[in-house]
Amino acid sequence: MKRALLSNNKYKFVDGSILMPPPDDPIFDDWEICNTMVVSWITRCVTDQIAQSTIYIDNA
Repeated sequence: MKRALLSNNKYKFVDGSILMPPPDDPIFDDWEICNTMVVSWITRCVTDQIAQSTIYIDNA
């Protein structure tokens, strides 16, 4: 999974390097789109049992 995130330049969402900007920040919408994509990738890459607990995660 780490390789996939690194190759898509999204690993920083998971390691905490990219923090959620305030909702009034101009980049908030872009951040939210990327964050949602990363959370969905993670959910699809784990077992069904683990995926059940990830449906409540809002941030990668």
